[in-house]
Amino acid sequence: MFIRPLILVTVLLTGGLLNACDSETPASRRHGKTDHLVELAPAEIQAVRTQLTSSNSLQARRIARISNEIGARVTKLSVNPGDAVKQGEVLLQLDDSLIQVALEKARAQTLQAQSDFDRLNKLKPKQLASDEEIARARTALLMARAEEKLQRTRLQRATLKAPFDGIVTERLVEAGDVLPANTHALTLIDPDSLYLKISVAGQWIPWLAVGDHVSVRIPALGDNRFDASITRIYPAIDAATRKGSLEVELLPQPYGVRAGQLAIAEFYTQSADRLVIPANSLHHDSQGAFVYTVDHDNKAHKTRIETGQQYGDMIAVTDGLTAQSRVVVKGSIGLREGKSVKVVEPAAANP
Repeated sequence: MFIRPLILVTVLLTGGLLNACDSETPASRRHGKTDHLVELAPAEIQAVRTQLTSSNSLQARRIARISNEIGARVTKLSVNPGDAVKQGEVLLQLDDSLIQVALEKARAQTLQAQSDFDRLNKLKPKQLASDEEIARARTALLMARAEEKLQRTRLQRATLKAPFDGIVTERLVEAGDVLPANTHALTLIDPDSLYLKISVAGQWIPWLAVGDHVSVRIPALGDNRFDASITRIYPAIDAATRKGSLEVELLPQPYGVRAGQLAIAEFYTQSADRLVIPANSLHHDSQGAFVYTVDHDNKAHKTRIETGQQYGDMIAVTDGLTAQSRVVVKGSIGLREGKSVKVVEPAAANP
Protein backbone atom coordinates (compact mmCIF):
# COMPACT_ATOMS: atom_id res chain seq x y z
CA MET A 1 0.00 0.00 0.00
CA PHE A 2 3.07 2.29 0.20
CA ILE A 3 4.13 1.72 -3.45
CA ARG A 4 1.26 3.45 -5.26
CA PRO A 5 1.88 7.00 -3.87
CA LEU A 6 5.51 6.82 -4.96
CA ILE A 7 4.57 5.84 -8.52
CA LEU A 8 2.09 8.66 -8.69
CA VAL A 9 4.69 11.24 -7.61
CA THR A 10 7.17 9.96 -10.23
CA VAL A 11 4.63 10.24 -13.00
CA LEU A 12 3.68 13.75 -11.99
CA LEU A 13 7.33 14.89 -11.94
CA THR A 14 8.05 13.36 -15.34
CA GLY A 15 5.08 15.03 -16.84
CA GLY A 16 6.13 18.37 -15.42
CA LEU A 17 9.61 18.09 -17.00
CA LEU A 18 8.20 17.24 -20.39
CA ASN A 19 5.84 20.21 -20.18
CA ALA A 20 8.77 22.45 -19.30
CA CYS A 21 10.81 21.26 -22.34
CA ASP A 22 7.85 21.79 -24.60
CA SER A 23 7.38 25.29 -23.26
CA GLU A 24 11.06 26.17 -24.11
CA THR A 25 11.03 24.81 -27.66
CA PRO A 26 9.20 27.75 -29.24
CA ALA A 27 11.61 30.19 -27.58
CA SER A 28 14.62 28.30 -28.96
CA ARG A 29 13.11 28.32 -32.41
CA ARG A 30 12.49 32.05 -32.18
CA HIS A 31 16.25 32.65 -31.49
CA GLY A 32 17.31 30.70 -34.63
CA LYS A 33 20.60 28.92 -35.32
CA THR A 34 23.70 30.30 -33.51
CA ASP A 35 26.64 31.39 -35.73
CA HIS A 36 29.93 29.47 -35.38
CA LEU A 37 32.46 32.14 -34.45
CA VAL A 38 36.13 31.72 -35.38
CA GLU A 39 39.27 33.75 -35.12
CA LEU A 40 41.72 33.58 -38.03
CA ALA A 41 45.39 34.23 -38.61
CA PRO A 42 47.16 34.25 -41.99
CA ALA A 43 50.00 31.92 -42.91
CA GLU A 44 52.92 34.30 -43.35
CA ILE A 45 56.53 34.21 -44.51
CA GLN A 46 58.61 35.54 -41.64
CA ALA A 47 62.29 35.81 -40.83
CA VAL A 48 62.68 33.40 -37.94
CA ARG A 49 65.56 32.05 -35.89
CA THR A 50 65.99 29.31 -33.32
CA GLN A 51 67.32 29.66 -29.81
CA LEU A 52 69.87 26.99 -28.91
CA THR A 53 71.20 25.99 -25.50
CA SER A 54 74.18 23.78 -24.77
CA SER A 55 76.52 23.26 -21.84
CA ASN A 56 79.92 21.81 -21.02
CA SER A 57 82.90 22.41 -18.75
CA LEU A 58 85.29 25.26 -19.43
CA GLN A 59 88.74 24.14 -20.54
CA ALA A 60 92.03 25.85 -21.26
CA ARG A 61 93.19 26.21 -24.82
CA ARG A 62 96.85 26.56 -23.76
CA ILE A 63 97.84 23.58 -21.67
CA ALA A 64 101.27 22.06 -21.10
CA ARG A 65 101.90 18.60 -19.72
CA ILE A 66 105.41 18.92 -18.34
CA SER A 67 107.42 15.72 -18.89
CA ASN A 68 111.09 14.81 -18.54
CA GLU A 69 113.01 13.72 -21.62
CA ILE A 70 115.73 11.94 -19.67
CA GLY A 71 115.46 9.44 -16.84
CA ALA A 72 116.82 10.80 -13.55
CA ARG A 73 116.03 11.51 -9.90
CA VAL A 74 114.02 14.63 -8.95
CA THR A 75 116.25 16.89 -6.85
CA LYS A 76 114.01 19.96 -6.66
CA LEU A 77 110.24 20.43 -6.95
CA SER A 78 108.82 23.50 -5.27
CA VAL A 79 105.54 24.19 -7.08
CA ASN A 80 102.10 22.96 -6.08
CA PRO A 81 98.67 22.92 -7.75
CA GLY A 82 97.26 26.43 -7.78
CA ASP A 83 100.66 28.15 -7.89
CA ALA A 84 101.07 30.92 -10.47
CA VAL A 85 104.33 30.72 -12.40
CA LYS A 86 106.08 32.93 -14.94
CA GLN A 87 107.49 31.90 -18.29
CA GLY A 88 111.02 30.52 -17.83
CA GLU A 89 110.57 29.82 -14.12
CA VAL A 90 112.13 26.53 -12.95
CA LEU A 91 109.41 24.00 -12.12
CA LEU A 92 111.40 20.82 -11.61
CA GLN A 93 115.11 19.98 -11.39
CA LEU A 94 116.55 16.55 -12.19
CA ASP A 95 119.86 15.15 -10.98
CA ASP A 96 122.34 16.20 -13.67
CA SER A 97 125.65 15.14 -12.09
CA LEU A 98 126.21 12.30 -14.59
CA ILE A 99 125.37 14.62 -17.45
CA GLN A 100 127.90 17.16 -16.16
CA VAL A 101 130.60 14.48 -16.25
CA ALA A 102 129.61 13.40 -19.76
CA LEU A 103 129.70 17.03 -20.89
CA GLU A 104 133.24 17.56 -19.51
CA LYS A 105 134.37 14.42 -21.32
CA ALA A 106 132.82 15.63 -24.56
CA ARG A 107 134.55 18.99 -24.20
CA ALA A 108 137.91 17.29 -23.73
CA GLN A 109 137.32 15.14 -26.81
CA THR A 110 136.43 18.24 -28.79
CA LEU A 111 139.64 19.97 -27.74
CA GLN A 112 141.70 16.90 -28.69
CA ALA A 113 139.96 16.56 -32.06
CA GLN A 114 140.46 20.25 -32.77
CA SER A 115 144.17 19.95 -31.91
CA ASP A 116 144.64 16.92 -34.17
CA PHE A 117 142.89 18.63 -37.05
CA ASP A 118 144.95 21.82 -36.69
CA ARG A 119 148.23 19.85 -36.54
CA LEU A 120 147.47 17.92 -39.71
CA ASN A 121 146.51 21.10 -41.53
CA LYS A 122 149.92 22.56 -40.69
CA LEU A 123 151.66 19.45 -41.98
CA LYS A 124 149.79 19.38 -45.28
CA PRO A 125 151.84 22.16 -47.03
CA LYS A 126 154.95 20.14 -46.23
CA GLN A 127 153.25 17.05 -47.64
CA LEU A 128 153.58 15.34 -44.26
CA ALA A 129 149.82 14.71 -43.98
CA SER A 130 147.59 13.15 -46.59
CA ASP A 131 144.14 14.34 -47.59
CA GLU A 132 142.68 11.15 -46.15
CA GLU A 133 144.22 11.82 -42.73
CA ILE A 134 142.92 15.38 -42.74
CA ALA A 135 139.44 14.14 -43.73
CA ARG A 136 139.41 11.64 -40.86
CA ALA A 137 140.52 14.36 -38.45
CA ARG A 138 137.76 16.68 -39.68
CA THR A 139 135.18 13.93 -39.18
CA ALA A 140 136.46 13.20 -35.67
CA LEU A 141 136.22 16.91 -34.83
CA LEU A 142 132.63 17.14 -36.09
CA MET A 143 131.63 14.07 -34.09
CA ALA A 144 133.26 15.47 -30.95
CA ARG A 145 131.44 18.76 -31.37
CA ALA A 146 128.11 16.93 -31.89
CA GLU A 147 128.66 14.87 -28.74
CA GLU A 148 129.42 18.02 -26.77
CA LYS A 149 126.25 19.66 -28.10
CA LEU A 150 124.24 16.55 -27.21
CA GLN A 151 125.46 16.54 -23.61
CA ARG A 152 124.88 20.29 -23.28
CA THR A 153 121.30 19.80 -24.54
CA ARG A 154 120.73 16.95 -22.08
CA LEU A 155 121.99 19.19 -19.31
CA GLN A 156 119.52 21.90 -20.29
CA ARG A 157 116.68 19.38 -20.45
CA ALA A 158 117.40 18.30 -16.88
CA THR A 159 115.85 21.59 -15.79
CA LEU A 160 112.13 21.81 -16.60
CA LYS A 161 110.89 25.39 -16.99
CA ALA A 162 107.47 26.96 -17.52
CA PRO A 163 106.81 27.48 -21.25
CA PHE A 164 104.37 30.36 -20.54
CA ASP A 165 102.78 32.31 -17.71
CA GLY A 166 100.21 30.06 -16.10
CA ILE A 167 98.78 28.09 -13.21
CA VAL A 168 99.95 24.69 -12.04
CA THR A 169 96.94 22.35 -12.04
CA GLU A 170 98.59 18.96 -11.44
CA ARG A 171 101.63 17.69 -9.55
CA LEU A 172 102.12 13.99 -10.21
CA VAL A 173 105.62 13.37 -8.76
CA GLU A 174 107.55 14.24 -5.62
CA ALA A 175 111.11 15.31 -4.88
CA GLY A 176 113.31 12.23 -4.62
CA ASP A 177 111.34 10.18 -7.14
CA VAL A 178 113.39 8.47 -9.84
CA LEU A 179 111.57 9.19 -13.09
CA PRO A 180 111.81 7.11 -16.24
CA ALA A 181 112.12 9.15 -19.41
CA ASN A 182 108.93 10.84 -20.63
CA THR A 183 107.08 10.80 -17.29
CA HIS A 184 104.20 13.26 -16.96
CA ALA A 185 105.23 15.26 -13.89
CA LEU A 186 103.24 18.53 -13.92
CA THR A 187 100.37 20.18 -15.77
CA LEU A 188 100.29 23.90 -16.50
CA ILE A 189 97.45 25.92 -18.02
CA ASP A 190 97.05 29.48 -19.19
CA PRO A 191 94.03 30.79 -17.20
CA ASP A 192 93.43 33.49 -19.80
CA SER A 193 92.82 30.99 -22.59
CA LEU A 194 89.59 29.36 -21.36
CA TYR A 195 87.00 28.32 -23.90
CA LEU A 196 83.84 26.26 -24.09
CA LYS A 197 83.43 23.37 -26.51
CA ILE A 198 79.76 22.55 -27.09
CA SER A 199 77.68 20.31 -29.35
CA VAL A 200 74.61 21.26 -31.37
CA ALA A 201 72.39 19.33 -33.74
CA GLY A 202 73.96 19.11 -37.17
CA GLN A 203 70.91 20.70 -38.82
CA TRP A 204 71.79 24.04 -37.20
CA ILE A 205 75.45 24.17 -38.20
CA PRO A 206 74.73 25.86 -41.60
CA TRP A 207 72.84 28.61 -39.73
CA LEU A 208 75.73 29.51 -37.44
CA ALA A 209 78.89 31.50 -38.17
CA VAL A 210 82.16 32.43 -36.51
CA GLY A 211 81.63 35.68 -34.64
CA ASP A 212 77.99 35.04 -33.69
CA HIS A 213 77.14 36.40 -30.25
CA VAL A 214 76.70 33.93 -27.39
CA SER A 215 75.37 34.53 -23.88
CA VAL A 216 77.14 32.39 -21.27
CA ARG A 217 76.00 31.69 -17.73
CA ILE A 218 78.38 30.12 -15.21
CA PRO A 219 76.32 28.83 -12.25
CA ALA A 220 79.36 28.99 -9.93
CA LEU A 221 79.48 32.76 -10.53
CA GLY A 222 75.75 33.37 -9.96
CA ASP A 223 73.02 34.30 -12.43
CA ASN A 224 75.09 36.85 -14.36
CA ARG A 225 75.35 36.41 -18.11
CA PHE A 226 78.64 37.04 -19.87
CA ASP A 227 79.30 38.02 -23.47
CA ALA A 228 81.04 35.50 -25.67
CA SER A 229 81.30 34.61 -29.34
CA ILE A 230 81.72 31.58 -31.56
CA THR A 231 85.41 31.32 -32.48
CA ARG A 232 85.47 27.98 -34.30
CA ILE A 233 83.02 25.66 -36.04
CA TYR A 234 84.27 22.14 -36.61
CA PRO A 235 83.91 21.02 -40.23
CA ALA A 236 82.66 17.46 -39.59
CA ILE A 237 79.43 16.14 -38.09
CA ASP A 238 79.63 13.14 -35.75
CA ALA A 239 78.13 10.23 -37.69
CA ALA A 240 76.91 8.51 -34.50
CA THR A 241 75.24 11.46 -32.76
CA ARG A 242 74.52 13.67 -35.81
CA LYS A 243 75.90 16.60 -33.85
CA GLY A 244 78.48 19.24 -34.69
CA SER A 245 80.95 20.99 -32.39
CA LEU A 246 81.58 24.67 -31.71
CA GLU A 247 84.12 26.57 -29.65
CA VAL A 248 83.01 29.62 -27.69
CA GLU A 249 85.32 32.13 -25.99
CA LEU A 250 84.53 34.59 -23.21
CA LEU A 251 85.89 38.04 -23.99
CA PRO A 252 86.85 39.37 -21.55
CA GLN A 253 86.95 36.51 -19.08
CA PRO A 254 85.02 37.29 -15.90
CA TYR A 255 86.68 37.46 -12.51
CA GLY A 256 86.63 34.15 -10.68
CA VAL A 257 86.26 31.95 -13.75
CA ARG A 258 88.12 28.64 -13.53
CA ALA A 259 88.83 25.73 -15.84
CA GLY A 260 86.42 22.89 -15.15
CA GLN A 261 83.47 25.09 -14.20
CA LEU A 262 80.13 24.32 -15.82
CA ALA A 263 79.11 26.90 -18.42
CA ILE A 264 75.75 27.17 -20.20
CA ALA A 265 75.72 28.82 -23.62
CA GLU A 266 72.57 30.35 -25.14
CA PHE A 267 72.57 31.68 -28.69
CA TYR A 268 70.45 32.03 -31.82
CA THR A 269 70.77 30.73 -35.32
CA GLN A 270 70.91 33.24 -38.15
CA SER A 271 67.53 34.38 -39.53
CA ALA A 272 65.85 32.47 -42.35
CA ASP A 273 62.55 33.06 -44.18
CA ARG A 274 59.92 30.43 -43.36
CA LEU A 275 56.15 30.04 -43.95
CA VAL A 276 54.76 29.98 -40.41
CA ILE A 277 51.41 29.74 -38.62
CA PRO A 278 50.48 30.05 -34.93
CA ALA A 279 51.34 26.80 -33.16
CA ASN A 280 47.96 26.73 -31.38
CA SER A 281 46.18 26.32 -34.73
CA LEU A 282 47.77 22.91 -35.28
CA HIS A 283 45.80 19.68 -34.69
CA HIS A 284 46.65 16.01 -34.99
CA ASP A 285 44.73 12.84 -35.68
CA SER A 286 45.57 9.31 -36.76
CA GLN A 287 46.49 10.55 -40.24
CA GLY A 288 48.85 13.29 -39.09
CA ALA A 289 48.82 17.07 -38.73
CA PHE A 290 46.06 19.35 -40.00
CA VAL A 291 44.58 22.81 -39.60
CA TYR A 292 41.20 24.32 -40.35
CA THR A 293 41.30 26.93 -43.07
CA VAL A 294 38.52 29.28 -44.16
CA ASP A 295 37.92 30.21 -47.80
CA HIS A 296 36.56 33.52 -49.12
CA ASP A 297 32.98 32.20 -48.78
CA ASN A 298 33.63 31.71 -45.06
CA LYS A 299 33.44 27.94 -45.28
CA ALA A 300 35.77 25.78 -43.18
CA HIS A 301 38.06 23.12 -44.64
CA LYS A 302 40.17 20.48 -42.94
CA THR A 303 43.61 20.94 -44.51
CA ARG A 304 46.45 18.42 -44.18
CA ILE A 305 49.91 19.98 -43.71
CA GLU A 306 53.54 19.06 -43.16
CA THR A 307 55.29 20.96 -40.39
CA GLY A 308 58.89 21.91 -39.70
CA GLN A 309 60.68 23.54 -36.78
CA GLN A 310 58.78 25.43 -34.09
CA TYR A 311 59.93 29.00 -33.40
CA GLY A 312 58.44 30.14 -30.11
CA ASP A 313 54.66 30.32 -30.59
CA MET A 314 54.96 29.90 -34.37
CA ILE A 315 55.57 26.71 -36.34
CA ALA A 316 56.93 26.34 -39.86
CA VAL A 317 54.80 24.74 -42.58
CA THR A 318 56.65 22.90 -45.33
CA ASP A 319 53.65 21.68 -47.34
CA GLY A 320 49.89 22.14 -47.54
CA LEU A 321 49.54 25.92 -47.20
CA THR A 322 50.47 29.02 -49.11
CA ALA A 323 51.14 32.55 -47.94
CA GLN A 324 47.96 34.32 -46.81
CA SER A 325 46.03 31.07 -46.25
CA ARG A 326 43.47 31.86 -43.54
CA VAL A 327 43.94 29.50 -40.61
CA VAL A 328 41.56 29.05 -37.66
CA VAL A 329 43.35 29.76 -34.40
CA LYS A 330 40.27 29.84 -32.13
CA GLY A 331 36.84 28.29 -32.50
CA SER A 332 37.89 24.98 -34.06
CA ILE A 333 35.73 22.86 -31.73
CA GLY A 334 32.78 21.51 -33.67
CA LEU A 335 34.12 22.48 -37.08
CA ARG A 336 33.65 20.14 -40.02
CA GLU A 337 34.35 20.19 -43.73
CA GLY A 338 32.26 22.84 -45.52
CA LYS A 339 30.69 24.32 -42.39
CA SER A 340 29.88 28.03 -42.60
CA VAL A 341 31.58 30.21 -40.02
CA LYS A 342 31.53 33.82 -38.94
CA VAL A 343 34.94 35.48 -38.73
CA VAL A 344 35.34 37.77 -35.75
CA GLU A 345 38.07 39.91 -34.27
CA PRO A 346 40.22 38.26 -31.60
CA ALA A 347 38.42 39.88 -28.67
CA ALA A 348 35.03 38.56 -29.82
CA ALA A 349 35.98 34.99 -30.73
CA ASN A 350 34.61 32.25 -28.47
CA PRO A 351 36.35 28.91 -29.01
